[in-house]
Amino acid sequence: MSALGFKSIMGIGLQADYDTALAAPTDKVPFYSESLVEEIENLPDETLEGTPAVRDLHENFRTNGGTVEVPLLYTELDTTYKSIDLLIAAAMGTCTWHAGSGTNILSLKDDLDVFLTKAILKGSTVFENVGSCENNMTFNFAANDFAKVSFDSYAKLQRYSGTSFSQAELEGLTNAINKLVPFKQVCFFIGDQVDALVDADKLGTNAISLALTNGMSEQEQQSCTDGGDTLYPMQPLRDDFRNADLTFTVPRYANETIKDWADNQTRLQAKIVCTLSASYTITIKMPHIKLMIPEINVGGPEKLVQNVTAKVLKNNGNSFMQTVASTNITNEFVVELKNDRTGSIL
Repeated sequence: MSALGFKSIMGIGLQADYDTALAAPTDKVPFYSESLVEEIENLPDETLEGTPAVRDLHENFRTNGGTVEVPLLYTELDTTYKSIDLLIAAAMGTCTWHAGSGTNILSLKDDLDVFLTKAILKGSTVFENVGSCENNMTFNFAANDFAKVSFDSYAKLQRYSGTSFSQAELEGLTNAINKLVPFKQVCFFIGDQVDALVDADKLGTNAISLALTNGMSEQEQQSCTDGGDTLYPMQPLRDDFRNADLTFTVPRYANETIKDWADNQTRLQAKIVCTLSASYTITIKMPHIKLMIPEINVGGPEKLVQNVTAKVLKNNGNSFMQTVASTNITNEFVVELKNDRTGSIL
């Protein structure tokens, strides 16, 4: 019988290091699609021997990785976690547990070194990625839809035999109802840095996107070393600037406030707040952003909209936007997750 996509199950876990897979999954991740693949890089034998034919291919290197798109959801604990917290934490690198509010505070780490085991059940076969490093992460919020997050990752290797996670372990993960994030639960705040953001700083939008690019090194091969592996990639490290971009759409252009902010190069702050209840919240705080020139184009007789792009920057000393623990945000943004967890994600 043909394998069916709706029967697929994803489980993940936090590794202690780049090389060693976790023994069993800790979190179930509902997902929409994935493209985690292993590519074999062969070297062709192109020696000159009296024929135009390529005589052979020689295996030399394998690269691994791809993209996973998942729903943004509030973490639940049943027998196991149903959650994407680990994926977000792996993309950001640092986690601080604030017991007073029951919140995990995720912040950006300069030397990113968090690795996951990701396994997907396809039919009756487990495809397992070991040493997964999250290079890109994008939050997408859109009217008439659930919030979604995509992750683009590298991995050390992919295997489908001798996996650490078993079919039974993946099938045994929680089947609790998903606590998804519909657009009606999303609030977007933006304003200058003169004081803290308040309800008057809420801005009506119908689409918001926050994209993080970690700038991790491309998959590299090295010659044989003590304990090293020549067939699979070296541990990735950051070798470029980190980049964060915020985009949003204002469905009805009515005044020049946003245009003035862009023209005057005003230093702004912004946050995205998702609320199911007092016990389940997701907050993204950006203490320092600058707008690019917003687009206000006439495409026909319909209402005019504003498409706005902003650069999310390292905090410039804005102390009006702090974490739930009343500490300053040092880098571009933090993600605060309040849910069923009772300790640090990492």
